[in-house]
Amino acid sequence: MKIIPTIFGKVIASLAEMVRLFNYQMNVIFLNFFKHVSLPRIVQYVELTTDTIVAPCIAPYAISEDAMARGILPDFVSRMRSYGQAQQLYVYDRGFASHQLAMEHIELEVDFLVRLPRNFNPKIEDLVNQQQEADFEIEIKRQDANYKARVVIKYLTSGHPLILLTSLNSEAFSTED
Repeated sequence: MKIIPTIFGKVIASLAEMVRLFNYQMNVIFLNFFKHVSLPRIVQYVELTTDTIVAPCIAPYAISEDAMARGILPDFVSRMRSYGQAQQLYVYDRGFASHQLAMEHIELEVDFLVRLPRNFNPKIEDLVNQQQEADFEIEIKRQDANYKARVVIKYLTSGHPLILLTSLNSEAFSTED
């Protein structure tokens, strides 16, 4: 995907990591020995054109990635706007996919692009099961989230589906990009 920074102002990605040990056996030993110890999860927003970490956060591993991102986002968007960055695009991987995160971006009036798991929505899951490519607007009506967004389903050369949920219309982000 080609992202041109001059179109959007700043392109920000959110990354999440848990503290990792050297190998699988050490992880099993550590997790069994310290069952009651809370491992940390690190979420950080990274400005993609410079690889600069611009908003890090550390919290207990029990807090989900999308909850951490939603906790950071309002203040971060406000701070970016105070620096003159009116147009912002936030990019997330599957661990962040949630209706609440999409709603947060819509309410803050910033763009987002989220890679989705295939079971995010029944319509999406049906299309993936049929191995169909698609580009359509979806309207989500839930008690905790009510919004419209665009879904793009493409297939990678490996045959795996790439499922994206975005606030960007087809003029700002074509399926060829």
